[in-house]
Amino acid sequence: MATRATPKRIYVESTALIQLGQKFENVDFEKLLQLRDSAGLRIYVSEVSWHEYVRKRKKDLAFFLDSCSKAERVLEKHGGSIPEIAKALDKAKEYLASIDRHYREKARKKGIEIIPLAPVGLDRLLRMSIECVRPFEEAEDESKEKGFRDSLIMFSILESVRGRSEECAVVITQDQLLSEAFISHASEFGANIVVVRTLEEATTYIVNTLAESERARIKQESVDAIGILDSYEDTISSKIADIRELTEKDLSQNLRWPRMSAADRENLIVRGIRSIKFDRIDSGIWKDKDKARSRILFRCLCKVTITIRAPKRVEATVEPRRFKVGDQPSAPISSTTVYTADFSAGYYEPTEEREFPIDVYGVAELHRGEQSLDWELVSINMDKSVPAEEYDALLAAEIPQANAVSRPET
Repeated sequence: MATRATPKRIYVESTALIQLGQKFENVDFEKLLQLRDSAGLRIYVSEVSWHEYVRKRKKDLAFFLDSCSKAERVLEKHGGSIPEIAKALDKAKEYLASIDRHYREKARKKGIEIIPLAPVGLDRLLRMSIECVRPFEEAEDESKEKGFRDSLIMFSILESVRGRSEECAVVITQDQLLSEAFISHASEFGANIVVVRTLEEATTYIVNTLAESERARIKQESVDAIGILDSYEDTISSKIADIRELTEKDLSQNLRWPRMSAADRENLIVRGIRSIKFDRIDSGIWKDKDKARSRILFRCLCKVTITIRAPKRVEATVEPRRFKVGDQPSAPISSTTVYTADFSAGYYEPTEEREFPIDVYGVAELHRGEQSLDWELVSINMDKSVPAEEYDALLAAEIPQANAVSRPET
């Protein structure tokens, strides 16, 4: 069997980039970054994907600014004030004004290159839109066009690999229409494109093209990191048991769906989440292992039990629905398959409980003394731990004696 060529270019599209959250990191991304020296590759993000990522970060900060402003107004009504709130608000506004520069500097330090917008003609985009050429799609509401930004992302990437058929390029995207569009347009640009869905799939693809000795080294590093965390399994399991809320976006991004078509997945609607429990740590990577204070970024495989039903149609919502872990659905659960009442329709619809594997990410901070070779755990933080309502209540700015609370990544 012929050996696959090691990719020389990796393109991270918006759906993968946004999962890095405010910290611009997770275990899968760090593994990809560490492969650069071994594989001699370069990592790129299109200008459009970059703007989408920064826009999400701005929304996070806008939430904080709004919380500060509300806190000030409430205090004014009570005839009081806390100077620290005004200072926090001013600093946050100052940071917001430079947030793009802040994250571009993060990208530069990690060696991520941002490619410019491709010079694609508006007439071509119009024709693709009218004819629903992928990545454009026929929207249910004709007034809402879908595919414009995806087209700009696609052409920017294809333009950057034009005529490089001898080099394999990997594109990471969870967007199925965009994936198909890359494949269908690649020959026009003389591009050798491989599309994968996740950062994990990208690292696996690259590792499988490396020499056996290098593959063994990379695997052993992950085994060593997981070995350190195994002794803290009870702590990690407890942290995961504390997760009280998941959004639809969390489920769509992190669930490891069984083999079913996209249409089947879209026809499933979640009625509630019964439980989420720790299964095992399946990936880990050291950061700053040579220092006295180090971190291990890791990914846990968990099992989430979901109550679902197959609706005749799914109502579109502006905000993603949220599900409290352990909440009862609209009817008591008595067996695997039950019926819940739909009073608007006047009949009962079947629901069922199904268990799915789901990824939960975390960071363990460790410390090693000068006279000791053993690592000691300082803290473990998962990417989801505090319900939105509790966070909203606690985030009334950086007031005196308030504990710092990190908002869960979405």
